[in-house]
Amino acid sequence: MDERAALNERRAALTVIDTLEATAPRWSVLLAGIARGLPQDAYLAALRGGPDSVFVVGVAGDAAPVFAGLRGIPGVAAVRAQAPIRREARPDGAVERFTLAIGLRRNASGDAP
Repeated sequence: MDERAALNERRAALTVIDTLEATAPRWSVLLAGIARGLPQDAYLAALRGGPDSVFVVGVAGDAAPVFAGLRGIPGVAAVRAQAPIRREARPDGAVERFTLAIGLRRNASGDAP
C-alpha cells in the first residue's frame, strides 16, 4: 500500500511537470517573432520575461507601428503601453521611446510563443 501511494504521488508530480512544460512560453519563438515584428527603424534596449508576459523597452521613429507589429506575433494576446511614450528630438531626427507589456496567450497545445 505504501509503495502504491508513493507511485501515485510520483505520477501526480509528473502530471504537474508535464502541464507546466506544455504551457511554458517558447522563448526562442517569441524572440524571433519580436525581431520580425519590429519596424526597421526600431530597436529594443531591454527585455524582461515572465510566465505570461514580456516587457520591452525600446526606441523607434514612430511607436505606433511597433504596437501593430508586436500584435501580429502568434501567441500574443495584447500589447499595451506601460508608461507614456516619450518623443525625443535628436540631431538626426526625432524618436519615440516606449515601454510595452506584451501579454501572452496560451492554448491547449501549450503553443504560447
